[in-house]
Amino acid sequence: MLDRSVIAIGALGGLAASLGPVIGGLLIKANVFGWDWRPIFLINVPIGIFGLLAAAKYLPNGKSEHPLKLDLVGTAIIVGAMVLLIFPLIEGRDLGWPVWTFVMMAAAAPLFVLFAWWQKKKDKLDHSPLILPSLFKSPRSTPLLLVLCH
Repeated sequence: MLDRSVIAIGALGGLAASLGPVIGGLLIKANVFGWDWRPIFLINVPIGIFGLLAAAKYLPNGKSEHPLKLDLVGTAIIVGAMVLLIFPLIEGRDLGWPVWTFVMMAAAAPLFVLFAWWQKKKDKLDHSPLILPSLFKSPRSTPLLLVLCH
């Protein structure tokens, strides 16, 4: 038997899919404020307000007894590694693969290793790494994590 929340989400999804284009078309035809098509985004304002009010009323208090802390160091390391890897892949072909593209991609590897080390350390420090190091121990999850990170 389906849970009521699953049925509600399905019904709301169907309602949004059918009413969204109709309301958007009416807003375009009305040419509110002379803004042509731009007022179609105004439909999100009352929906967002309703969502916030409903969340405040119906969602449980989600505060954890042990709140996680931001991992700014891990974030900086992984962003640096991704920039060093992805930027040369995007620009390298158009520029004829100059040497600096290969140097940047090679420089990304130590940063990925540094990121893995930092995640283990962060897990031991305050149990709030960006990626749980235990996920890398499973042979099934490691390829998935590598794909998701890229």
